[in-house]
Amino acid sequence: MMNKNEKSMKFKRELSLVIDISSNSMLDIFSEFERENNLKLHSKQILFSKHLNNYSHKFQTTMKQLISTYEELKFEIENNKSQYHEQTNQIEEKYNTIQNHTEIIYENKMLETVWIYFVFLYSICLFISFHIFEILKMN
Repeated sequence: MMNKNEKSMKFKRELSLVIDISSNSMLDIFSEFERENNLKLHSKQILFSKHLNNYSHKFQTTMKQLISTYEELKFEIENNKSQYHEQTNQIEEKYNTIQNHTEIIYENKMLETVWIYFVFLYSICLFISFHIFEILKMN
């Protein structure tokens, strides 16, 4: 039979053995748990990276479309400005032409009117001078 001291020593050894086994077992469990968590984390990182790349690609595509649309609108506006200036110049040219024609027509009408008055006055003068001549002849 074992004495108390021996029993205590045996118990301590068995307990130490159980603790060592438990400790190793716990370390294995923790290691396994850590590996699983790392794998899950890694898969989530990969998934997040794929989503981020997908959104980045969509963003770049959208920005390229926006820039293209902006350039088209800019070109269209420049074109419209050019057409506007062309139309403005054409209208000014037509206005100036019409104004010149109107001035010429006015001047011609004035000259015609002056000529008519001149002819009328000349006719009156001739008529009067003819009558004066007739009167003088009679005397």
